[in-house]
Amino acid sequence: MATSSTTRRPARRAPRQGTLTIAGIVVITLIPTAVMMLLHGLLFHGIGWFANLTFLVCCVFAATRVKRQEFVAMIMAPPLIYAAGIVIAGLTLGGRGGLVGTVANLGTYLAVGAPWLFVTTISCLVIVIVRGRTGR
Repeated sequence: MATSSTTRRPARRAPRQGTLTIAGIVVITLIPTAVMMLLHGLLFHGIGWFANLTFLVCCVFAATRVKRQEFVAMIMAPPLIYAAGIVIAGLTLGGRGGLVGTVANLGTYLAVGAPWLFVTTISCLVIVIVRGRTGR
């Protein structure tokens, strides 16, 4: 009686699909960014490198976890999140109050943080393109 040796192939795992929606992107990126901008504004007056680094890390993490249907939103989110964080932290960043002070703060800190904003947006774009091409 001959016994046949059947070899079992390991099951192929499906690529992990993202789970974040637009609301998840906002929660994961805006809350830590705004909190760090607020803290840095209270302690050191301005938006420092640590708040910007927090923004970069949170956006890159969100780009790796976003659903395929939300890829376009993930590319557009970083500038909007950064601007919203500046507006939220505007009270601690100095300047005049009111609408004029908020717009002045927004323009100033968007200009100062432009390199971080560009690097973050391009990083998210590259991650989304790679995920889209590889099917992950």
